[in-house]
Amino acid sequence: MKSCDISTSLSYNEMAEQAEWLAYELKKEYVANSDFKRPYFIEDHKGKSTSADWRNYKNSGYDKGHLCPAGDMQSDKDTYNDTFYNSNISPQNHEFNGGFWNRLEQKVRYWAVRYDGVYVVTGCVFKNFSKTIGKEKVVVPDSSYKIVLNKSNGNYKMIAFLVPNERTEKPLYNLWFL
Repeated sequence: MKSCDISTSLSYNEMAEQAEWLAYELKKEYVANSDFKRPYFIEDHKGKSTSADWRNYKNSGYDKGHLCPAGDMQSDKDTYNDTFYNSNISPQNHEFNGGFWNRLEQKVRYWAVRYDGVYVVTGCVFKNFSKTIGKEKVVVPDSSYKIVLNKSNGNYKMIAFLVPNERTEKPLYNLWFL
């Protein structure tokens, strides 16, 4: 992501055709309620090779799940649009993406506002490379994780979540680690 002063790092896994992990700082001021028009997902040409095409997801039964959610980058239109690069998405079970993962993304934004910013690392766990979607064989991750770090007055707090890529009704705090 290139706009504002936002710095994002990621590790792209060519075999899986998606990012293994993505890291960024979520500042309090990035959490805004903008009314940006949702753009189309587009290929990312910035890596060694082009990211997988969004058409791999068509009729696959999986959502295009954001690693860095668009909701985290609503303070700047260009940065918001950058979250729709295919290098920032992963196949997610629909109930997982719209359920637990969505609740976790909202909680991270809450923490960013409450603690005046947090650092986020989010990614996928690939135990099995045999479940794929599309012509480019985008690997469906077994699980996703999100690690949140807060630094305040020289003190550090961290919480991590590791969640199977499936529907779960478990509360957030049943799937966390310190």
